[in-house]
Amino acid sequence: MLGISRWAGTGGSYRTILRFFHKVIPWATLFWLFFRKHLFRANEVYLLAGDEVVISKSGKKTHDLLANFRLLNPDSGIIDLKAHYRGFRYVNEVLKMLPEIPEPILLNQIFAKLTSLGRIHNVSTSVELS
Repeated sequence: MLGISRWAGTGGSYRTILRFFHKVIPWATLFWLFFRKHLFRANEVYLLAGDEVVISKSGKKTHDLLANFRLLNPDSGIIDLKAHYRGFRYVNEVLKMLPEIPEPILLNQIFAKLTSLGRIHNVSTSVELS
């Protein structure tokens, strides 16, 4: 924060920056007021979407996930981990909608292919896209 205060100009001391970041800002209310004032049109249809993360998880158990993931994928990084779990979650959600579960060998191939999408360090899979 000391680096931020250097660029703040007159009246922007280190203490001012601390006070700003210590203050609780009602973001939901602020965004709603901004939307109503500047973006809302009465004849339009809007879709409200939210993020499931409401508390910062930085540094809490992330290193454990990455360490365990790197046992099988030594060249992988955090982006590869995120891509893997995003694909895994997607496949699980799609499987819930299917009337019957595919055979285990096909299921393993689907998981292998979809969990490798979006990775930086590719994992060799024996599945070919057609």
